[in-house]
Amino acid sequence: SGNNSNITINTTNGNVVITSGIAAGSYVFTYEVCEIVGSGNCDTATITINVIDTTPPVIAALPSVNTINCPAIPVFAQATASDICGAVTLTFVDIKTEGNCAGSYSITRTWTAKDASGNITTATQTINVVDNTKPIAICKSITVELNTEGLATITASMIDGGSYDICGTVTLSASKLTFNCSNVGINRVTLTVTDACGNISTCEAIVTVVDKVAPTGFCRNITVDLDQNNIAIITPAMIDNGSFDGCGIATYSLDVTTFGFEDLGENPVVLTVTDVNGNVSSCTAIVTVGSVGGVAACLTIFNEFSPNNDGINDFFSIKCVELYPNNHLEVYNRWGHKVYETNGYNND
Repeated sequence: SGNNSNITINTTNGNVVITSGIAAGSYVFTYEVCEIVGSGNCDTATITINVIDTTPPVIAALPSVNTINCPAIPVFAQATASDICGAVTLTFVDIKTEGNCAGSYSITRTWTAKDASGNITTATQTINVVDNTKPIAICKSITVELNTEGLATITASMIDGGSYDICGTVTLSASKLTFNCSNVGINRVTLTVTDACGNISTCEAIVTVVDKVAPTGFCRNITVDLDQNNIAIITPAMIDNGSFDGCGIATYSLDVTTFGFEDLGENPVVLTVTDVNGNVSSCTAIVTVGSVGGVAACLTIFNEFSPNNDGINDFFSIKCVELYPNNHLEVYNRWGHKVYETNGYNND
């Protein structure tokens, strides 16, 4: 008899039989030996049997190395193990190894099977996570204004409409960042979105460039003289004193260009400056009209008149009076009395 059913004795030959599956340990087995002819002549014996377990447990085959695409999370198969001598405990440890970019890495799970005798077996499974997915590029259209120098600058983020990557962060770049007067209107700009693993997507944004800056008008005061026809004509260039615009000036114009005898003296003149994109500004100059060489110099009234037929000052004459056909003439003597009056005097 013994303390384990897996230990028996062969009654024919007296051999002790130990069946498989018995746990390691020490077992006491007592048996009795009797003579065949004298069944009452018996004796007992006790033996100690030490069972030693040196065989490690066995872990069932695990899946081979697997590769998945982020953002999928690695899922490992549940390991199973067995041992010919009894129960097995299973534990595991995960080791994560970062890849060459933020969206890639690998995890190796090491399973350890340990039996009651401390025999150990290990097995590993590796899952690689890669990023082969392009980011999502989303553009938005914007309008930018040129500055006084005719320039405008944008950043890639200004035309980004929320681009993203399911595995991590992205970087942005744009095909054009600087604009000038030649870009006024619609411009197609490509936004490039790159994730941490080098996957690239693009989209196209409309950048509308506008010029809302009015030109700067500078005027200068000038003096002009009437000509022999009692006329003075000026041009915008005579008034302009360096007006400028970042994109260029298209036209210059004056509200008054022609002056006559009635304009002698100071006259305000407005210079209007229009740039190539229709923005307008103005400034005011003083045009002083003089008479050198004109009617004011020509018109002469002689104050000596003695009609006595002596051949000296017999006729009253006004030089250049014919330029004033609608004139009104009054003549007074030395005592202040009016002696003559007429309309349209013409030296007749």
